[in-house]
Amino acid sequence: MQVTCKKQNLLGSLDVVERIIPSKALLPITEGVLIEAENDKLTFTTTNTEVTIQAEGIKADIWEEGAIVLPPRFISLVKHFQQEILQIEMGQQVDEKKHRINVVSGEAKYHFNGIDPADFPRPQHDEKQKWHQIAIPTKQLKDILRKTLFAVAHGEGTPAVFKGLLVEADGQKIHFVGSDTYRLANAYTPLEEAPVVRSVIPAKSLEELNRIIGDDDGNVTFYFSSNQCRFIYKQFTITTLVYAGDYPDFTRIFPDEYNTKLKVKRDPLEQALARALLMTFKDNTVVISLKDNKLLLKAASEMGGGSEVVPLEERNGDDLEIRLNGRLLMDPLRALTEKEIHMNFTGSLGPCVINHPQYTYLLLPIKK
Repeated sequence: MQVTCKKQNLLGSLDVVERIIPSKALLPITEGVLIEAENDKLTFTTTNTEVTIQAEGIKADIWEEGAIVLPPRFISLVKHFQQEILQIEMGQQVDEKKHRINVVSGEAKYHFNGIDPADFPRPQHDEKQKWHQIAIPTKQLKDILRKTLFAVAHGEGTPAVFKGLLVEADGQKIHFVGSDTYRLANAYTPLEEAPVVRSVIPAKSLEELNRIIGDDDGNVTFYFSSNQCRFIYKQFTITTLVYAGDYPDFTRIFPDEYNTKLKVKRDPLEQALARALLMTFKDNTVVISLKDNKLLLKAASEMGGGSEVVPLEERNGDDLEIRLNGRLLMDPLRALTEKEIHMNFTGSLGPCVINHPQYTYLLLPIKK
């Protein structure tokens, strides 16, 4: 391998692939970055065996093609070089398992003992397996992920499917659904034409995708198989295993009718909720009380307490007093951009449901 390239051409791709490199891996080779030089292009690949990120099409002058796996310190070294031009070339072989790579930039010259790329694990693709393709506009996907990823479960003791987003396409629209069993966020976007798909994608994989995609007019293309999902955006490809198991039918948990409906400005509600949460100490419990066309937000703990009136824009239905987890109520308020919030209730023991075009958020109450 012998390559000459510009540091600036490498940095954006290296920043992306570096994020999933495990610090302590069962397979030591996965702690490195696979570098491939071919057809005047560089390709970087990293994996934690569950998620693989590949950045390809990186411009370079390739005098001799080749491939090598280098430790992540290679990425750090490239970032610290002051000169724009750097050279990567295969040096003298140290032994049959390690290959010496020289990295030169200006007067700085370093070398790494790399690993044979033949041992680097790659996603397994069954040629007979059927893949379904769906392209989603980048801006819409960015908006959907912002409104749903926060709702997935974290930590031990929760079924794996709740640590991912359910992605369900019915031919006319595609839903992204996240739930930790205490709340559920459902965002969707119409599609002109799409295959029928139902898959649970790990949230960590979608978080990596969300970090990569920008606010542009392009598309992110999803490829679904029975056990994998692949996202392609510009020069990046993310391949991830999907969770096995059945995701509950989310359409059945929403009430058919509501006893109380409110419309309130988002900013005053969010600001009042932030103040109330300061008084909740550990459990994040807030009380919403609706009486005489006033919404009263209350919070109390051993530390103290307080209340304040939040102005209503509209109110229909019965009086209400309901206890909610204020932190879980805050999440959709921060994710939404609309000036007004539509809140619906069936009573003090039923869920709070926030409805907006192409978005629904359900939060279960806290029982006394």
